[in-house]
Amino acid sequence: MAETPKLGHFDLLEELAHGGMGTIYRAFDPTLHREVAIKVLREQFAKDPKFLEEFLREARNAAAISHPHIVQIHFVGEQQGQYYIVMELLKGRTLRQIKEQDGPLAEERALDIAIQVAEGLRAAYKNQMIHGDIKPANIFITDDVGAKILDFGLAKLANVEVSSSGEIWGSPYYISPERVGQKAEDFRSDIYSLGATLFDALAGRPPFDAEKPEDLAVKRLSEKPPLLRSINPKITAKTEEVVNKMLNKSPLLRYRDYDHLLEDLREAKTAATAQRLGVSLEAVPTTLAAAPEAAASPAQNRRFLIIGTVVGAVVVGALAVVLLKQRPAAPPSPAPPPPPVTTNIVTATPTQQTPGLPPVAPPAPPDADVQRKIQQDKAAIDDALMAVNPLWPVYDFKGVLAKYDTVSARLLTAEGRAAFQPHLTTARLLNEFKQQLVADVNRQPYDRGDVQTRGGATLPGRITRATEDELTATMQYGATSVRWGDLAPGMLIRMAEYYGAVLAGLDSPALVARRQLRQAAFCHQYAMEDRAAFHATEALRLDASLRPEVLDVFGKIPTYEPPPAAPPVTPPTTATPKTPKPKTTKLKR
Repeated sequence: MAETPKLGHFDLLEELAHGGMGTIYRAFDPTLHREVAIKVLREQFAKDPKFLEEFLREARNAAAISHPHIVQIHFVGEQQGQYYIVMELLKGRTLRQIKEQDGPLAEERALDIAIQVAEGLRAAYKNQMIHGDIKPANIFITDDVGAKILDFGLAKLANVEVSSSGEIWGSPYYISPERVGQKAEDFRSDIYSLGATLFDALAGRPPFDAEKPEDLAVKRLSEKPPLLRSINPKITAKTEEVVNKMLNKSPLLRYRDYDHLLEDLREAKTAATAQRLGVSLEAVPTTLAAAPEAAASPAQNRRFLIIGTVVGAVVVGALAVVLLKQRPAAPPSPAPPPPPVTTNIVTATPTQQTPGLPPVAPPAPPDADVQRKIQQDKAAIDDALMAVNPLWPVYDFKGVLAKYDTVSARLLTAEGRAAFQPHLTTARLLNEFKQQLVADVNRQPYDRGDVQTRGGATLPGRITRATEDELTATMQYGATSVRWGDLAPGMLIRMAEYYGAVLAGLDSPALVARRQLRQAAFCHQYAMEDRAAFHATEALRLDASLRPEVLDVFGKIPTYEPPPAAPPVTPPTTATPKTPKPKTTKLKR
């Protein structure tokens, strides 16, 4: 009988797959008496010190994440120069295998998977990690918990490479435009890749296709993705809307955080469920009782309640008909008094009227002229959001505000103005943010010596002057100019926070609160969500009247959770040593 091959103390049972980074085996852990999966790194990667250092760091970071929708890493090991990762063994199929074997997924199932993957990505991002290669092959659908994200933190190490001839390798069907262009990326690249994966699962094909990777890259950078419903007309309009936003070429126009993405994905699933059941979400008139704003339910919860009410009524009605058919006729008995209504939702139909009150006519649908104006407003808003896209990376908030003010003055409907107000508020706060920073630099030079450009270069000396267009750094032997766009968002907020702390005692409480609100808007715009929540919380603590602007910027009141404090270190208890008597030492001549 042949001896079972070993790797470390693990017994290798069979090869499961072979990929770009290495080979995956089914193995047995004799210590814990369980089966595991082991990925063995390819030799060419193991011999690259730089890659190996990054690989081990990403593996350790990934092992620190524990989430039901991320595959769990148990151990990272090395044997005679052969590096490997031990992880949980999954049973099921990848999303790619499901799509290839069964065809496009049903809308509700695809949205369920997208929700689970987004929850896993959100948990990882809270640990400062992005995946970098979300695609059907890296999403495993298990028989028990659903979706599991594979290769977290590792896939991006061997993903997209651009050769000297410009050829792109890796997963070109699902990577974001900024990744193709070798530009800075963050969690919104994962959102794009998840959107492309969801598109593929529903349409049976990726958003873009070409024979050569470079042609595919050009399409992604220059063309709009096709509308999902033009390929699969059965898809609901809400799902198409969510996927379109996920696939926006500009990261700034995608979802700003995973919470908003998940909210829309769940709402899309509600719409898909309603469509399958033949229930119209707009067909049930509702009157919502006033409730405190902090306890208001999200839109999707209301829709779940509407579907449950309608479907429950249908089921109860059908059951009543069956029972009446089965029971013999009997004299009616007096009905018990109805229980008190506690649902806050009142429904009415034209055939039911409240005794003693005149009949209430249903609301008339908006006429064609109003609908046309609403559509014109929507188109104008979309054009404005696209037009200012080049202004965000260079912090031209004055230009953004000028464009938004022009568009706002031309909107035709109250609905359009209400929809555009959050964008207008954000632009005004960001313009104030930059103007305040210019004033602060001219008021007191920034002399911390930590100013870094996007390329990583450190500027010596002090920032002594600022204008709308540039900053001036004064050094020992002269001065140099730096454009605002040369600095990363993290550098600008660091400067703003520095001035906020230094000048806090000189400013009025109202101005300090306003500073915090501007910094919250800036952080939110550039996806620094923890800092955004902190500054928003501080702004409201200092001035509760800023609440409407916070709601405009965030869509809700953000909550800030400070990092847990480290537990106090208790020194070991030992007996107090006796103080020795000093010894007298005689010096020898």
